[in-house]
Amino acid sequence: MLIASSCRQREPLTACDGHPTLRGGARMLQTTDDLAALLGVETATLVKLADPARTRWRHHTVPKRSGGTRHLFEPPHALQVVQRAIGRKILDRYTPHDAAKAFRRGASVVDHAHQHVGQAFVYSTDLRDFFPQINIRRVRGMFLSLPGLDCSPSVAELLARLLCWRGCLPQGAPTSPAIANLIAYRLDLRLTNYCQRRGWTYGRYADDITISGRGRFTARDQRWVEGCLAAEGFPVNPAKTDLRRQHERQTVCGLLVNDRVRLPRQTRKQKRATAHALTQSTDPETRTAQAHGNLGWLKMVGNEQALVTQFQVAVDKS
Repeated sequence: MLIASSCRQREPLTACDGHPTLRGGARMLQTTDDLAALLGVETATLVKLADPARTRWRHHTVPKRSGGTRHLFEPPHALQVVQRAIGRKILDRYTPHDAAKAFRRGASVVDHAHQHVGQAFVYSTDLRDFFPQINIRRVRGMFLSLPGLDCSPSVAELLARLLCWRGCLPQGAPTSPAIANLIAYRLDLRLTNYCQRRGWTYGRYADDITISGRGRFTARDQRWVEGCLAAEGFPVNPAKTDLRRQHERQTVCGLLVNDRVRLPRQTRKQKRATAHALTQSTDPETRTAQAHGNLGWLKMVGNEQALVTQFQVAVDKS
């Protein structure tokens, strides 16, 4: 069942002045030299790597599980080194909102799905062009607003140019997931507060939004939620918006959650075919990598011992 979307707001979108939690002491980054010293690189190197005319990124495409193509942009090695240093020295000191289950240690898609098991309704939607929606202006603003980071506008601009490509946050850079979670912090806070007041559960796994609970999720609730998402700079994809009641097939990120977290029948069938193909593969490197990837995912889901055994056979052949 799909509720028609509307931009009308019947409940005020009150702003939540929330910021990610800082772990550790404050830092002052007033000049380019301050940033270079923190990252352990030469100032001239930072300036050069921040110039898009002097850096060459690699573009890859990979198929999405749900269909379509995902575009990945890989920075050159020297820039990757600097980006990882920014991640360690700055971004990793901030904790994303508890509702964010992707791109963080100790959380998985199964954790995201598990909190929505056995609910009267499951509402889900997909944020359209999640990473490209985060433009360089938003990244610059994030560095200016992070608590405990006394960052000058010029340093914030330099950081944003080091971490963005073609004016937005690129999917494929090592720092993009952490930045996306931090920029979505206020969104996560607003939706968590809205759901908690109604006794519901909110969760976000990257660009997948899920709300579940008892009672009714009305057209007015949907308008408010999607208006909140748009107001925070994350418009939804109407084609991937859905509402399922308890008697219907409820899925979260491709996993069934009606009574427990489990694989849909079609996914199980596809995995069996993949395992069989891997056992017949003559490329041991590809066979091992893909089999290990599937094994790890299936063990997270649990209750799929037959499939685990099939993929283990492919691993053992290597």
